[in-house]
Amino acid sequence: MKVGVWNIRGIHQAPKKIDLMTLVKDHSLQLFGVLETKCTTKYFDDFLQRKLPGWNSSTNFHCIKGGHIAVFWNPSTASITDIVTKEQCITLDVTSRVSATSVIISFAYGFNSLVKRRGLWNSLLCLGASLQKPWLILGDFNSVLEPSGRICGSIVRPYDYKDFLSCVTALGLSDLPSSGCCFTWKNNRVWSKLDQAMVNHSWLSSNFVSSVAFLPAGFSDHSPAIVSLFDHVTRKGSPFKFFNMWTTHPSFLDYVKAAWDQPVYGSVQFKLVSKLKLVKIGLSSLNKLHYSHILERAKAASDALKQPQVESDAAPGLYPTENMLALKDKAIFLQQAAVAFALKKRSINIWYLTINAPSSFIR
Repeated sequence: MKVGVWNIRGIHQAPKKIDLMTLVKDHSLQLFGVLETKCTTKYFDDFLQRKLPGWNSSTNFHCIKGGHIAVFWNPSTASITDIVTKEQCITLDVTSRVSATSVIISFAYGFNSLVKRRGLWNSLLCLGASLQKPWLILGDFNSVLEPSGRICGSIVRPYDYKDFLSCVTALGLSDLPSSGCCFTWKNNRVWSKLDQAMVNHSWLSSNFVSSVAFLPAGFSDHSPAIVSLFDHVTRKGSPFKFFNMWTTHPSFLDYVKAAWDQPVYGSVQFKLVSKLKLVKIGLSSLNKLHYSHILERAKAASDALKQPQVESDAAPGLYPTENMLALKDKAIFLQQAAVAFALKKRSINIWYLTINAPSSFIR
C-alpha cells in the first residue's frame, strides 16, 4: 500500500491540481493527505468527485478556517475510520483490505507559531499514551528536529525545536528510511527539513518493510512524501552495536570476564575471534535483560518515583529513606541509559534530550 502527503500551498491553481493527480496515479496511491489546501469543504468535495469519483475523504475544515488538512482514500483497497480530528492533525485507523493489516496513521500540519504548535505536540502525546497499534505520523511539522535541519537563514536555537524533540523522544518515534530530497522545504534562500515520516516501536516490531521518498517540490515549496507500507519480510539478524550505557551496569565486567575466560583451542587468531564472539553474545544477553525497551523502562521508573514522593509529602515518613533512595537511583540509572541510547540512535547533544527530565533526577 502507498500513502502520500503534500503541503500543496493552495489547491486552486490548475498546475497544482494536475501535479497532485499525476502524483496519485503515477505512484498508485491509495491514501493521500493534502495540507494547506486553502479551500472550502464544498470546493474540495467537488474537486474530489470530479477527479476521483467514489473515493472517500476526511477533513478538519470544520475545526479551523483555511482548509488546513484534507485526507482522501480509495475505499476498495483500505477500510478507514476517523479516530481524532484536531486543528493540526487528523488521525485514522487504517486496515488494508488485501493484507488485513491494521495501523494508525496521523497526518500533521503544524502551525507557523512556535507557541501554537505546542497544541500539536500535546495532541500527539495524549494519543500516543493510549495507542497499542503500529503508528505512522507524517506531514509538515513546520519545525526542524535538530540544528542541521536548516541551512542558511537564521540560526537554529534549542528553543526553536526543543518542544518537537521532546515530543518525539517521549513517544519513542524513529524516522523511516528515506530517499530523495534531504531538505523538504526551500525558497531558494533557505533550505529546511520540515516534513517528516516517523513510526513508533510497535511499527518497528511488526516487521513492516517501510520507507519514505521525498520527491521534488514541483509547483509547491514543500516536497511530497510517498510512504510504502504493509509489506512483510522475515527479520534478519541486525549487526552488533556497542552501547556505552552497558559499561555503567555493575555486572558489565562480569559478563566480559565470563565470556573471555571460556576455554578456546586453536591458533592465536582463532582464539581472539572466538572470544570476541563470546563477549558479543554475553553483552547481547546483558542488553536483553537490563536495557531492552529502555525508553519505556525509564518512563516507568520515573513514574514509580513520583507517586511515593507525592504521598510522602502528604505523610512524611510514610516510606523509609532507603526505599526512596533505591527508587531514585533506579530512575537515574535508567534515565541515563535512555539518554545514552538516544544519543547513539540520533547523535544529538545530551542537554537537549534531558531538558525536560524530572527535577527529581538531580541530586
